[in-house]
Amino acid sequence: MTTFRLLTVCTGNVCRSAMAAILLRDRLAALSDVVVASAGTGAPVGMGMTYEGLHLMDRLGLGDLARAHRAQDLTRELIQTSDLILTAAQTHRRAVVQDVPAATGRTFTLNQFAHLAQYVGAEEWDWAAGELAPEASPLSAAVLAAGAARAVAPHLTGERLDIADPYMEPMPVYEACLAQVTQAVDAIAGLLLAAPAGQGAAAGHA
Repeated sequence: MTTFRLLTVCTGNVCRSAMAAILLRDRLAALSDVVVASAGTGAPVGMGMTYEGLHLMDRLGLGDLARAHRAQDLTRELIQTSDLILTAAQTHRRAVVQDVPAATGRTFTLNQFAHLAQYVGAEEWDWAAGELAPEASPLSAAVLAAGAARAVAPHLTGERLDIADPYMEPMPVYEACLAQVTQAVDAIAGLLLAAPAGQGAAAGHA
């Protein structure tokens, strides 16, 4: 089966995108054909997650994944080889699509994609199935379906599209950030698991 590559992006790749990637790996663990990576538009390359981020991941039982994390720069190759790119904020989305315009249709903010996921119905799935390239991962149907849901979903604007940066902020700010990231990730994972390939893989691991 074709590998589905998912990329999360923020600024430093030590808080928001790292937490999102770790949570997505956890939620999508039943899908053996999914690879989740993360990167930053201004990453301190090689740096681990912040202490606050590690503490929060420990609370969730995901400390091992968190300690293995190392920040990396967002590169054109990462963008070009990713099937779905989820950014913490609109500024990161703009950075992605300015560098690789061809990635526009598969690049969303986390909150944007989670919002669209709520409006994907049978019509969007049917359209996506007809548009899916033969060589693409079946999970890419979820990306197409979310894009099609723009036609029916209320428009999300302004700060509602963004997850604020908790870097150098106190723990309550980190906790609020994690709550936002978790809510978005749960909706996103739900959509991917609802794709035909997701249903098959999850059933096979039940």
